[in-house]
Amino acid sequence: MAFFEIISIASGFCGITGVTLKTLSKTKYKREVKGYIADLETRKVLWAEFDLEIKRPVIKSMEEILHNTRELLQVCSQDKDLNKILKGIIGSIGKEIHNIHSYDDRTKEGQYKFFMSIQKFRTDMARYLSALCSSLRIEPSSTELRSLIINMATVRPRT
Repeated sequence: MAFFEIISIASGFCGITGVTLKTLSKTKYKREVKGYIADLETRKVLWAEFDLEIKRPVIKSMEEILHNTRELLQVCSQDKDLNKILKGIIGSIGKEIHNIHSYDDRTKEGQYKFFMSIQKFRTDMARYLSALCSSLRIEPSSTELRSLIINMATVRPRT
């Protein structure tokens, strides 16, 4: 199956409350979203092996993604469906940054919670990106980001 076929199915199952993907496909901000996704292709926090993740750099990278998402939200303020997706990303990242700050990664329990927060962050990002990529027909050029979207959006149900 091709990338768009898989994520079209995934985005249907990962329904984002209040977002009409058909309406989203008509956004005038496709170029800006494409640039945002291109930036995400450089963010190893989305796919690096967990044993390589270190708390401070993870938080810094997540904060940069959060900042870029907020900037995109300001640019695309006229599109209500796109706004809902971006606000969902912002809420998810903010929550997980807060959680990660609170964990003591020197303990087994803290390391486990840190791992679970990164996993939640990646799963949420994959869900939102599957909706964006599917509706706007944007295929990331990096294999890692494509794999994240396909693997995490399709196998991790929203809880």
